[in-house]
Amino acid sequence: MEMAVVSMEKPSGHFPLRRGKSETPVPGSWPRWWRTEASYQELKSQLIQLGLDHAKALKAAEADAAAKMDEALEDASNATVVLRAELEELAKPGKVPRRKPRGWRSIRSATS
Repeated sequence: MEMAVVSMEKPSGHFPLRRGKSETPVPGSWPRWWRTEASYQELKSQLIQLGLDHAKALKAAEADAAAKMDEALEDASNATVVLRAELEELAKPGKVPRRKPRGWRSIRSATS
């Protein structure tokens, strides 16, 4: 029983050709390793590009979120200043409406 020697090297440019019509290889009949390696390289480059795009989008989102946070803090600070001014205005004598203490009738009716 003879054993066949199998080479682990890729075949050098041998592609099945169409029967006598042209020298162009038939794409569907290319060796499997050719399609697999090309697909791997293509997917690898797409994955790298996707990672780069994701990093850019993440940086843009962080910058946008930081800008929105700064704007929200500025708005909150302005609202605090306005509320403080309104409270100071109301705290001036005669500006705050006086209300009767709770239960003042019951105390008054109890004494009379």
